[in-house]
Amino acid sequence: MKSRATNVFDKMDINLDVLRHIHFAESGNFTVKFSNDLSLGGGSLLKQARNMDSGLARIDYFMGDKNKADTYIMRDTEIVIARKEPENQGYNNYLLIDSSYVSNPHARIRFNEAAGKFQVAAFSTNETRVNELVIARSDVHNPRWFDLEPQSQLLLNGIITLEFKQQP
Repeated sequence: MKSRATNVFDKMDINLDVLRHIHFAESGNFTVKFSNDLSLGGGSLLKQARNMDSGLARIDYFMGDKNKADTYIMRDTEIVIARKEPENQGYNNYLLIDSSYVSNPHARIRFNEAAGKFQVAAFSTNETRVNELVIARSDVHNPRWFDLEPQSQLLLNGIITLEFKQQP
């Protein structure tokens, strides 16, 4: 955000529900009223995740094309799984996989707090499997969410294996 008075930029993590009442002032400009002391509540999973070193979930992945493995700790309530590209480097909630077998973006994983479940949506034209079942491709702007089990295996394009484990 940028204050008109000081012309200084500042960054703040806020609950996206705050953005429901956006006032569009003119083309390209809008205002949002909020308070600096906003809280997501004591029981919020997002708040707990920021306080936990272990995150919300652990994703161990194996790149079959390169015979390499790595681990990603999911600390945000939603992440994007995408190919490692320069334009994706600045995002904290991206699981970037250095493989041409991963689309850009390939999928998203989110925690649906209302349902109390993790969910996945696939965007790649290449096959995405969850626990050996092919999930349907959806539009990036209109994702179709599929529930994940607390321990699930995702297979991207038949080459990249992700072992998803929800943290207790």
